[in-house]
Amino acid sequence: MNDKKKFEQFVNSIKKEKLSGFVDGEKSEIAVDYKRGFRLDHQGLNNDPSTKPHRIYVQPIKGGSSIASRQGISSNVVASIHCDDPEDDQKIRDGLIESFKQKSKTVVV
Repeated sequence: MNDKKKFEQFVNSIKKEKLSGFVDGEKSEIAVDYKRGFRLDHQGLNNDPSTKPHRIYVQPIKGGSSIASRQGISSNVVASIHCDDPEDDQKIRDGLIESFKQKSKTVVV
């Protein structure tokens, strides 16, 4: 299975309640999938008032089955979005998948 498919499966497996209720200013792990090799993090708030406040990133984790995971790359961001909270969970999922397709270009949802 290719990384795009693994990534989409990871994003679509995240429970709806995990995609809201972000704590202002606090960095936290939202979801992790060791099998597919990805983790979803809330990276705190943006300092830029011209964009949406919450920074949500997906990074590969060591030991997973994605190419980045197998290569031991754990600090690269493979998807990045800025969003409001609350935000529609499907918009967050779609934004993450679009960012992944665009080689982790930040998508504002």
